[in-house]
Amino acid sequence: MENEKVNVVVNGKNVSYPLTATSTLGEIVKKFIGEYKKMNMLLTSVKRGEEVIPLDKISELKDSQLISGETIEMQFVDMREYAINTIDTASEYVDRARQNCYTVNQLFTNGNIKEGLQQFQYLMEGIESINAILSGILKLMGGTLTEKDLSYLNVGGTMKRIEKILPTLESALKKGDYISVGDIVEYEIPDELTLYEEIMQKIKGILTRKVN
Repeated sequence: MENEKVNVVVNGKNVSYPLTATSTLGEIVKKFIGEYKKMNMLLTSVKRGEEVIPLDKISELKDSQLISGETIEMQFVDMREYAINTIDTASEYVDRARQNCYTVNQLFTNGNIKEGLQQFQYLMEGIESINAILSGILKLMGGTLTEKDLSYLNVGGTMKRIEKILPTLESALKKGDYISVGDIVEYEIPDELTLYEEIMQKIKGILTRKVN
């Protein structure tokens, strides 16, 4: 396979990559992830020919053999810039969840239980998404956060506050006490959502400070 190569395009730039008998998609992606990680850059997309490969599927294709002349495209972005943009998206989720808290209570108060439960489910899914985003950002930042940063964020304290609400909420749901569920949703959960927002803005401030 001497002189055979794969066309690799990284952030729009062509990079020649020599092909061996054991070259795989996983190998090439891992190589570039390692190189760009040193520059605090994060892989956001992979394309093989015309096929877009979801990032969570790359591990399944790690042993996929490469073919001489084929094109692999990868896109990397600045890790901190990506985190800041993700925080902005999460902030929109928080705003929608906060608005939904009022909607849920109004539906339960008016006796519209079926739609109230549906909106309540959407609300819980939204909060789970916010949790996942926050956890992902913290994982992404990894070693860049100092002990002082972690103390300032107080993520653990916020999580404990939210966890205290859940048993009361679950108990009211089991009893079919939707008035209580609505009250908790409208008058307690928004305060916790505000704490989420504060944490994310603190993270954004830390990231901006580190960039500057």
